[in-house]
Amino acid sequence: MTESNDKKVEFLKNIPLCENFSREDINRFAEMGNLKLFKKKSTIFIQSEPGEIFYIIAEGLVKISKIDEDGNEVIFAILGTGDFFGEMSIIDGELRSANAISLSDVKLFTYSKNIFFEFIKTNFNFSINLMKTFSMRIRSNDSSIKSMYLDSAQKRILFTFYDYIKKNGKLVDGKMILPNSVNQADLARLCCTSRETFSRTLKKLELNGFLERENKTLIIPDYKNFVSNFALSEI
Repeated sequence: MTESNDKKVEFLKNIPLCENFSREDINRFAEMGNLKLFKKKSTIFIQSEPGEIFYIIAEGLVKISKIDEDGNEVIFAILGTGDFFGEMSIIDGELRSANAISLSDVKLFTYSKNIFFEFIKTNFNFSINLMKTFSMRIRSNDSSIKSMYLDSAQKRILFTFYDYIKKNGKLVDGKMILPNSVNQADLARLCCTSRETFSRTLKKLELNGFLERENKTLIIPDYKNFVSNFALSEI
């Protein structure tokens, strides 16, 4: 699929990966990227295959997961618009360590390994922005590990759910609105819990007025109160 370079530039200049890029750098980065479309539930890449492509999400949601030794799916992350993935195998030369699957129809900007390394070598801001994101992901992983030691399943679910909605929700007039592309089974796996336990926790939030549903959309009507009530920013 082709898309005007102006539209690519307009998108790329507003994502963290391209922060502080000059107009020339943004134009060059846009020109070098290809746009690919994947339907919902498409496999973008699979674990153990060679990694030759770097991806930026222009639209939609992608889950990064793997199947454990018992045949269960473990979800490491659910990524949204502006996020990137696929860089690990390019950097370390190892095979893909997980699967990437679309949770909705997605648009992805794709870059070859050679272009990825060219920008690392020639664009200081690109390298710095990569490292910033790596640092943020490490901090998030550290927090996720800490959450596993919380004294109740509900607290662990709330913490991981909070981390997810910060990244993927949309704050409008004090309400946090969550996309309806992710089903409860995937969110439960992200929280490392059963679907039943996750559903019970959401039901409690609904009964206490912290959560609302409109069709398949989840809404936190008073996001500030939600965060402060459960002391989520302090976990």
